[in-house]
This record gives sequence, C-alpha cells and structure tokens, in this order.
Amino acid sequence: ISFNNKPVSEAIPLFKQTVQPFASQTQTPAFQSVRERAVQATNSVVTFWESVAASPLAPPLLGEQVLPLAKQTLQVVEQIDPLIDDIADGRSEFYPTPEDVQMAAKAQYSTPATLILRFSNDSIDQSPLAQELLASHGRVESRDLNGTHITPLTADPFAFRVPFDQCLRQASFVRDPVRGELLKQVDELESVISSWIADGIDTEQI
Repeated sequence: ISFNNKPVSEAIPLFKQTVQPFASQTQTPAFQSVRERAVQATNSVVTFWESVAASPLAPPLLGEQVLPLAKQTLQVVEQIDPLIDDIADGRSEFYPTPEDVQMAAKAQYSTPATLILRFSNDSIDQSPLAQELLASHGRVESRDLNGTHITPLTADPFAFRVPFDQCLRQASFVRDPVRGELLKQVDELESVISSWIADGIDTEQI
C-alpha cells in the first residue's frame, strides 16, 4: 500500500537545507536540555495516567484508550531523540538503502500472491517499481484507488468512546453521513483488500 522506496533527498523535501541544519542545532547544551525535559515530561504523563487508570473509580475509557495513547506517544518521543542525533552526525540516507531494499525484494520475496495498491493523489508513490521488483515472484496484481499517500492512516473519529458517546449514537442521523464522507476512501480500500483476500481463498491462490 502506497509503496515508496525513494532516497531521503526525494522522499523528504529540503532535507539537507532544513532538517540537517535543525538537527545540528539541537546538539547545543540548551537544546539537549529541552529534549531531555520533553522525554521526562512524557514519562510523567504516562506515569500519571497509569496511576489514575489503576483506580477502581476510573472509567474504562482511561485504561482502554487514554493510557495506550500516552504510551504510544512516549514511544514516538523516545525514537525521535536518537534519530535527531543520527542526522546531526551526518546520516543522510535511509537504512537499509533503497538499493539494498530492491536487491532484497528481488532475491528474497517469496509470497505467492501480492496485491499492490496506489492512490490517485500520491506524488511519491512507486507502485510500478514494486510491481516490477516482484513480477517474478508469483501472482502480482495492482489497483488504483482514490486517495492520497496517507489515506491508509485515516482514523475513524467516532471509534473512540467519549463521555458524550451516547449522545453521538442518538444523533446517528448526523454522525453517520459525516463518518461516511470522512472514511469513504478508507472504506473503499478495506473493501478492495477484503474482496481480494476472499477471492484468493476461494481460488486457493493465497
């Protein structure tokens, strides 16, 4: 889905002009202190929600949704810090490199059936390259769908239970059309994938 294996210079606009200089500036003592405080603050938030969610009086929403979200945020913050250091130290390309990825795909990819999906408004999509790399590895199909590079990441804004969730359910005549419009492209994506898997199972091709 939304396959992209471009080098950094093409995948991240103005990487050398903006991202690298910014990463170098963050190596100063003042910036290092800010970065450390950011991690500490996120840790404190996670610890706070853990203690609140552990209370027998806490609503299920905290343990089921708020706490996992806080932990995911902490994981992202912890990954950003070493990434900034790598860029400041001169790393300017993805690892493994695009060339290594392509060589590995040609030599090691072994899935008998593959579906490649690309979206109409995606300027960095390289689905044709993926199809070329995998052409000798079983059945490869492609589909063009409406959407952008980040369409698969679209979240359902009504999937989370909130204190006024009951009101939203009662106002389904408003909620459902809004949800349908927001998730139309994601629903289409889900339908295409589900149908492809079901057809493959029926024909014993996957």
